Amino acid sequence: MLDAVRAGEKSSAVAMTNWHERLYLAWTGTDTHLRLAWSPDARNIVDTRRLDQQSYTVGGGQYATSREPVGPALAGSAEHLYLAWTDTDHGINILADPENSRGAPVRLEEASSHNPPALCSHQGTLVLAWTSRDAPTWRGSGGHINILADPESPHGAPVRLEEARSYLPPALCSHQGSLVLAWSGTDRHLNLARLQSFGALLRAHAASTSYVLARAADIAR
Repeated sequence: MLDAVRAGEKSSAVAMTNWHERLYLAWTGTDTHLRLAWSPDARNIVDTRRLDQQSYTVGGGQYATSREPVGPALAGSAEHLYLAWTDTDHGINILADPENSRGAPVRLEEASSHNPPALCSHQGTLVLAWTSRDAPTWRGSGGHINILADPESPHGAPVRLEEARSYLPPALCSHQGSLVLAWSGTDRHLNLARLQSFGALLRAHAASTSYVLARAADIAR
């Protein structure tokens, strides 16, 4: 018998990460607002918070008005907990320390997706991945997977993976010193790749761009 704790409300897909000896959970409620909670022992869910930010898509056809909640991503890196989500205009946003309501989210103007982003910490660096809106999700060749390091601070251009396309969100993980990416291809087959040259690619992009992210001054404080 599965010994599980059941939350009192319904949710979208749930994101979870272990940070500073706590399990943090994030999801989108049925009212399309983001939620954040934590658990000390995986037996109790503590301090559920309803955030001001929303994440949803409008489904059901051209004239549909129903809102479908879209789940967020969650990761701890260095001294901060980060929450990422796709907003109602398909832009990707990142909020540092979502437990602190005084923080302001960063909206990444170069990142747009129909799907939730992926987020992880790799060798002390926050890494974001998303499926771009290269083509509508119901036809075409799918969107490219994009990777961006340090999205919460001034950064270079994203790395676009030409051989990785999908209609669905990707997944990221740091494993044995490498950044690992997983995604469902446009043929619905699972793909798994160890991005061994990721650091070199990022350095090359950072050297060739003067792009600086406009962000709130206290986002990482």
